Amino acid sequence: MIPLQVTLEGFLSYEKKQVINFVGASIWALSGPNSVGKSAVFDAMTFALYHHARCGPKDLIHHRADRLIVTFDFMVDDTIYRIKRIHPSKGRSTREAFIVDCADGSNLDSAPTKRIANTDSEDELREWVKLTIGMDYAAFTSSCLLLQGKSEQLLDVDPRIRRDILAELMDLSRYEKLYVAAEEQRKAFRSAVETLEKQLLAPNVRVVRDEELEEARTLLHGAEKAWEDAQESVERFSVYVEQARHWEVDRRSFKACRGWWTGRQKSRAVSLSCKSWILCCLHSDRLPRSG
Repeated sequence: MIPLQVTLEGFLSYEKKQVINFVGASIWALSGPNSVGKSAVFDAMTFALYHHARCGPKDLIHHRADRLIVTFDFMVDDTIYRIKRIHPSKGRSTREAFIVDCADGSNLDSAPTKRIANTDSEDELREWVKLTIGMDYAAFTSSCLLLQGKSEQLLDVDPRIRRDILAELMDLSRYEKLYVAAEEQRKAFRSAVETLEKQLLAPNVRVVRDEELEEARTLLHGAEKAWEDAQESVERFSVYVEQARHWEVDRRSFKACRGWWTGRQKSRAVSLSCKSWILCCLHSDRLPRSG
């Protein structure tokens, strides 16, 4: 996260609107006498991001103001965001989060903005800040912004809290997810091993000797060879069946042709016999003559 601009009004020592812009400087410092508002600038950052500062919201309001307004512009991964909080001395406070359409951070006040959805409530905004920046208030004030008089806060906290803060800073979540996944796999494999061990200890399970295993392999090999031979026989007989079908078709065709030829021969023989009878009758005057 890169701070770009803080705007304060009615906040601690800043009664009137004050804009503090950090754009264009790779390093900057706030200097001045005590109680002029140097720490208030950083309080405004944490208040805008986390609704948290050195004291309660009502105590942050300038004694001559009826409300405080804090606007914080910052950049994360080349995207500029803005958080604006208004907290009146009486009534409900409001908070808003925007995306600022400004490439280089110049002219932030006049740049167009787009409201970020689901950031209206305090819980929603806090969750969005944590996801966007990647840190909660404890991690932010222990690493990025060291509070006055609390520079050793990270070293003084409980070891478990320190681990959580460092894990958040270094983004150890992916390794924690890998650990959880590996632990689930370990439990699953352990359960499978225990199930197999129970099955092996069952009364109906006996130890198989090497000789029995070799005999089973031999039988399996013989069965595979018999199956291959049967497959070859099936293929061979399939060819015979197909040939038999062709032979049957040819036999029927031959039979039909032979019947046709026999009929032709018989018709020819009858025709010849009739001709011979007529000739015989003519020669023997057996047929009646006309006239």
